[in-house]
Amino acid sequence: MVNKRKETTVIVGGGHAAGALLTTLLQKKYQHEVVLVGEEPHPPYQRPPLSKNYLAGDVDQESLYLKPRSVYEKAGHQLRLGVRVEQIDRDNKTISLSDKSTLKYDRLVLATGSHVRRLK
Repeated sequence: MVNKRKETTVIVGGGHAAGALLTTLLQKKYQHEVVLVGEEPHPPYQRPPLSKNYLAGDVDQESLYLKPRSVYEKAGHQLRLGVRVEQIDRDNKTISLSDKSTLKYDRLVLATGSHVRRLK
């Protein structure tokens, strides 16, 4: 019997869009390996409650996360947090991270969001 390697999907970004995609894949019982790479040290979280309820002291930090970290781990998905993607090599299907490691992917999702630019 030949063991077929599981495909790997890498999601670049740790914001709401990346977290929503990962949550959807969990709900759909996605059978491939998923690695979410995010520059922030926290799992994907809800931004609006952060700016309002959390700062007002109405909710705790854990309640901001889209899912607890353990949910991702139980599903076999990895969270690579606190690292930034430095380079994407589309020919070899690898990404290089700021911690000098590399990841191989079969599918790559760029969900990095945006930054506000002030007009001059």
